Amino acid sequence: FHRSPASRRATSRGCRLSKEEDNIYTIPYYSKKRINVALTSFETSSETYNMVLQGTPDRGLKRYEKLNSLINRVLKSKETIDYIIFPECSIPRKWAIDIANKLALQGISFLAGLEYYRKNGDKRYRNDSLISLTTRWPGYPINLMLTQPKLNPSYDETKRLREFSKELYIPNVGANPSIYRHGDFFFGVLICSDLTNPRSRVYFQGKVDTLFVLEWNSDVNTFGYLVEGAAHDIHAFIVQVNNRLLPTFEWLPPTCAYRLLAE
Repeated sequence: FHRSPASRRATSRGCRLSKEEDNIYTIPYYSKKRINVALTSFETSSETYNMVLQGTPDRGLKRYEKLNSLINRVLKSKETIDYIIFPECSIPRKWAIDIANKLALQGISFLAGLEYYRKNGDKRYRNDSLISLTTRWPGYPINLMLTQPKLNPSYDETKRLREFSKELYIPNVGANPSIYRHGDFFFGVLICSDLTNPRSRVYFQGKVDTLFVLEWNSDVNTFGYLVEGAAHDIHAFIVQVNNRLLPTFEWLPPTCAYRLLAE
């Protein structure tokens, strides 16, 4: 898709986090009139999800090869890919970091929902997204990696965690999602049920070109209305990517919608 006129501002010359109330990460990158995004239809089974909560996460070779095979197919595309997007809770954190570093060497940025994990001894699980953005700011290709937590777990997610006597980390009440300025491309990321919070949607109004929504979502009909409304309210492209078990991913520009079917 093409960037909106609102984003055509001067490209930043350094990596920085602006004043706290803006919550904008700025990563230098060259200007592009056209941005190519690869949306994956990657399956994470309920069994794999449960294994994490049971303390025996799946780190098997079969799963790893399946993941790498999908990425390799994307890389063979005739189009030059700028961003690869994976759904919520789809990739173990260590694997995601390794993949992000390798993709960065080819100038590809990477957004993925991380499999549940614990951080710094906290007993609560985290449902984070990994945002890896490429840059040549130091004079050679590198990437800046950031994580963004889920702000509003769904009722079903909370219920399932309680079945395993687990709890999800939730940021402070009123916390806003971050905005990422990659060159002169401004975007935001929400994890599934975060999109149901009107406050989050209003926060992005007039601030981003694109909103990426990483999902594990069975209620695709309700979300269809939410996404279409958000495209008009925020006046930005809305990009959905969902677990292959629930095969829906969409790209909605502010004025019209297109459905892309995964094979």
